[in-house]
Amino acid sequence: MQIPLLSNANVLRYGSHLSGDKARSVLDHLREGNGTSQTGRLVGVHRETATRLNGGPDSTLKRTTTSTWLFPPRTREVQFDEKWVFVAKQQENCDPANPADAHKCDYWDHVAYDPEHRLSLAVIPGSRSIGNADAIVPEVKQRLGGEPPELITSDEAPAYATAIEQTFGVPVVQASVRPGRPRIAPQRRLLVG
Repeated sequence: MQIPLLSNANVLRYGSHLSGDKARSVLDHLREGNGTSQTGRLVGVHRETATRLNGGPDSTLKRTTTSTWLFPPRTREVQFDEKWVFVAKQQENCDPANPADAHKCDYWDHVAYDPEHRLSLAVIPGSRSIGNADAIVPEVKQRLGGEPPELITSDEAPAYATAIEQTFGVPVVQASVRPGRPRIAPQRRLLVG
């Protein structure tokens, strides 16, 4: 992509007075995938200036950085966890007999997360139940094309252990074998002087 600045003179670009070098630096940082706040901090301009140089929120520069990603990425790790929130009321103030409180009070989001790519694979909102844990694991398997990831972690909730075993099968624990000669640690002695 060609940068639209022609000289190093101070120019007015998208409402900002920047030197050509500084504007190029902002555009280079944005092209590398940095956000506008981070770019502003690194280059020494206000984040709004970086946003204006980027062409606003619907800029083609943002689209070109994300259009080269392989999607969906090859997920090698999956983390299962729940996040708690209360909706409109605390649990002790909710009345189970009141239909207006049906979607209020304690809610849990069961989340499957790919930490390497910072990608949420699946989210199931609702109660903290075995049914929701059983629902999210097959959803992840379907999104991964039926292939199990190399590593699955959870917060050791028993519901996840049974759901993962039922969906992906019994886990295979690989023996850790280090190539080469076994390490021999030297004896340590306490010298009293």
